[in-house]
Amino acid sequence: YIEPYSFENLENLYKLVLQRNSLSSLDENVFYGLKKLVYLDLHQNMIEILNEHIFKDLLNLKFLKIRRNLL
Repeated sequence: YIEPYSFENLENLYKLVLQRNSLSSLDENVFYGLKKLVYLDLHQNMIEILNEHIFKDLLNLKFLKIRRNLL
């Protein structure tokens, strides 16, 4: 589990790798403040559903690895 707003003070973060963490859900505000994030790896978790607004703050996201989940 990742707390909402966990990354809000990391506004210059470019790459975030969260693969193989057994994440089953993500709060819609978990990526709040990551406006410069380009690469997000959620590969091989246990995510079953994603909120439709989960990526709303990821304005520069170009690469999303999300395979091998339960979506």
